[in-house]
Amino acid sequence: MEKRKSLTRFCKERLIRQKFQSSEETDVDADKTYLVLRTLIKTKNINIVFIPCGASKLYRKTKAQYMYRGYYYHACLSLARWLAKKEHIFILSAKYGMLGLEEEIEPYELRLSKQGKKYQLKWRNKVLRQMRKLPKGKRIFICPNSYAKFFKGLFLLPQVGILIQVRWINRVVYNFRRNECIE
Repeated sequence: MEKRKSLTRFCKERLIRQKFQSSEETDVDADKTYLVLRTLIKTKNINIVFIPCGASKLYRKTKAQYMYRGYYYHACLSLARWLAKKEHIFILSAKYGMLGLEEEIEPYELRLSKQGKKYQLKWRNKVLRQMRKLPKGKRIFICPNSYAKFFKGLFLLPQVGILIQVRWINRVVYNFRRNECIE
């Protein structure tokens, strides 16, 4: 019994060390990414940004930008607002496909990652049809791999856990805010 407890403690400590090291590396990566994004913003090209929907939702009909309540969604949205104008930010919804921030939607319970391959391909084709109607511009995806794997464009998030992704996003947004005050 004592051996089992010490093994569990060892595994937890190792996991904590790995997370800590990963987050330090993520901070450095976020700082480098900020520099790339800053030059991307200063170009005259249109940036079209795609963010994921969230699992936590309101229970009434509302605009898409207010429907989702999760911390991950709001972190992605805050970064998207630095990269593009409001009319060029779109939410990738498991039910509705691609949504503009101002579109009115009903609440729903559907997760893309929980759906079968057939539904995912049907969803992908629907979103690709919707994307064809968008203006030409740089497509930037701020979403996890479960959404991003279906599309071509610039993928910002490091392929790590969601908590480290949120830390990374917050670090990039912090750099934008800090440098806006300096300039």
